[in-house]
Amino acid sequence: MSYNYSLTFVSMYLLLLTVNNQFDTATADGSLPSLTSCSDLQSYNGACSASQCNDDYAEWNCDGSGPTCTPYHFKPRGDPNPECSYMDSGDWDMSAFQYNGDKSQYQVWCAKSSKDDPCPGDKVWLTHLCDGAGVQSADCGGDNGYFEEIVIKSEAGIDPSCDGDEYGVTHTDCPTFDHPGMSQTYGKYKAGWWRGFKESQNAGLGYQDNQFLAAAMGDNGDYSSSMNKLAQRDGWYDNSPWKDTNADAYFIGNLYPWRCTKGDDRKNIPFTGNQNLSCYADNEPATGRQQDKNKGDQDIPFYSTYALCAVYSSQTDDMQMRCNFNSYDRDGNLENTNNVLMFPVGDNASGMDSSESDVSTNPAASINTEDSQEAAASGMDGKDSEDGSSAADESSSTESSVADVTGSSSSAAYVSYSMTTAAAATAAIIITGI
Repeated sequence: MSYNYSLTFVSMYLLLLTVNNQFDTATADGSLPSLTSCSDLQSYNGACSASQCNDDYAEWNCDGSGPTCTPYHFKPRGDPNPECSYMDSGDWDMSAFQYNGDKSQYQVWCAKSSKDDPCPGDKVWLTHLCDGAGVQSADCGGDNGYFEEIVIKSEAGIDPSCDGDEYGVTHTDCPTFDHPGMSQTYGKYKAGWWRGFKESQNAGLGYQDNQFLAAAMGDNGDYSSSMNKLAQRDGWYDNSPWKDTNADAYFIGNLYPWRCTKGDDRKNIPFTGNQNLSCYADNEPATGRQQDKNKGDQDIPFYSTYALCAVYSSQTDDMQMRCNFNSYDRDGNLENTNNVLMFPVGDNASGMDSSESDVSTNPAASINTEDSQEAAASGMDGKDSEDGSSAADESSSTESSVADVTGSSSSAAYVSYSMTTAAAATAAIIITGI
């Protein structure tokens, strides 16, 4: 009896190995696994804890569903997300930055001279509220209040590969970004997070609830001590630079270049299709997280941009936003682009869809380009008018800030795969823990 039990145990163990190998082999070419539940996701070495995944609202394989499906092809918590309750309560007013006021949506912004001008079609910014966008590899954080800057067209003749840096040592912006929701490959991509407030004094970095904008999630990721000093030096720590303009609401956000790093962890597979590659908005300390440094004493990121904005005539046809973009290199040197005028436009006017020929305005979403920024705001510093990433095109430091999109190598188009009926049934047993 004991012999039969041992044989059965060994057989089951070999079967488990076979199924796990099928999962890994299925993604050996960089394709992404088909996910249908939180247990599917967590079968990859516990990717996304239970609190970061909700089977009742999660969206799996959302490819082709539009700008909301970003930066990966699934939303583990979807909408509604209980963490979004803050958005329209107390000091907060994030709905003021949404044309229709719906916090379960996103807004596209285009930099131009007036609302009646067409969007230039070379760059856009997107402010996501609680639409589930923003999940990062592989901790599953960041899926509310996500902020994006997308360069529409990639540089001609550029190698789209993004093979991965050595963490905390090299910092290579991914040259292109494969957008799962748009089924398009864009140029450089930057992403981060944002918050909106009723009062200007809450839109400075020093406001307690904004300190997360000066840290990477998890242990030894806090560089707020250094970042706060820069904000104090440059005048955006205690208040918004738009404090005396009678704005409807005030905005603070950050943007980081999209980069990939090497590292062996099966948690990466659902995101990049490669257990040795993790891609994310790089808000990590430039020299990596160092255990011997005290909390708050980590190095600031290799490159970061902070957007300081205000919205006027909110949720009307005259709605507009003005922004200052402060970009910093790892040494704290500042490059800023001020008074960037933006308007909300609809998806069909953003230029994000390469099949679009009309870039007319539409107060529902927006897109913008570096050149358009310059033409749009005569009061700017003469640098690209964006979050500094546009300025990045004009200088090497700004260029790295322009942020990439998910590296093409890591953002391979979603490809589902199938197993034999027996293997699939066994996989279900393994994944659910039955």
